[in-house]
Amino acid sequence: MLPPLLLALPLALPEARAAAPLTLDPPVPVHGAPHGLFATTWDLPPQRAEYMTEPVAELRCPVSLRVAPDGALSASAPACPETMRDAALDAIAGWSFAGPVGPEGTTLTVSFVLRHSETIGSLSLFAEVDPGPDHADGVGRPGLKLVSPARPKKPLVGKRSGALRKAGAEPGDCVYEVRISASGTLLEQAPLACPEPLRADAEKRLARAKWRPGREDGVTRQDVTEVTIAYP
Repeated sequence: MLPPLLLALPLALPEARAAAPLTLDPPVPVHGAPHGLFATTWDLPPQRAEYMTEPVAELRCPVSLRVAPDGALSASAPACPETMRDAALDAIAGWSFAGPVGPEGTTLTVSFVLRHSETIGSLSLFAEVDPGPDHADGVGRPGLKLVSPARPKKPLVGKRSGALRKAGAEPGDCVYEVRISASGTLLEQAPLACPEPLRADAEKRLARAKWRPGREDGVTRQDVTEVTIAYP
């Protein structure tokens, strides 16, 4: 068995994985809905070059989790590459969480990331979790990164004015992809799903919003993320 820090291992070496499960002391915060939780144990998939069937620098495997009121964990990974999916779901079985989950349970996401450095011919495998806005300055562990996406400081909620209603604006959401600088400045925006009558208003609200920059292990960075503006 190798320790949990799986960095710069030559491609020629046999697969490596962390001991399973590993205890997190202190526990690591993980953003969830409707409640944030704390990861108390964790695991990684085996480190295998075979996951990468294409010449890419990075392979990402997001795993969606639901923690039931009794603590039972269910997981799915539809967006994970098929080559890594089974190993990721096996690894996620080694994770456990503490904290109030609510009567309907709590959902959250863990991403496994495999990076290939062509320059030195090495792989690195690690997990990423979003610690949530209250813990965005936190630092993770070797092999476990805390990655907080850029967020508006307040929820974005629009208003269908009389003019918008006359223009045919119905209740709904506007979803935008935005690029936020490391200092919290809106650099770019592009609609992913937004009815035409709402777009001008939505873009004004994006421009006026105050933003928390993205962070990785407490260090601010430029980030591209999706945001939703609700129009009740």
